[in-house]
Amino acid sequence: MPPPRVTKAFVTSQVTAFKSNLDRARELYKKIVLHGYTGTSAATSSKLSNPDSRDSAQFIFFEVAAKFEDFAKTMFQVEVRARLKVTVK
Repeated sequence: MPPPRVTKAFVTSQVTAFKSNLDRARELYKKIVLHGYTGTSAATSSKLSNPDSRDSAQFIFFEVAAKFEDFAKTMFQVEVRARLKVTVK
């Protein structure tokens, strides 16, 4: 797959998407790991035990790491294309 077209709008959209992924991960961490919410509402929620809470934190961390790796790869491609004037053709 060729690298994406280099535009300011593309870079801005990638940064915004990564930031929204980080915000989502922070919210998940706060709700699931810190507070232990597992239900769909306050009436049906139950607390997570410590090993489950730790596993959830690890899953969230690795999800963020994967999102960052994809973001870094895309931004590297954009930078190379911009500096070297590489085109799809």
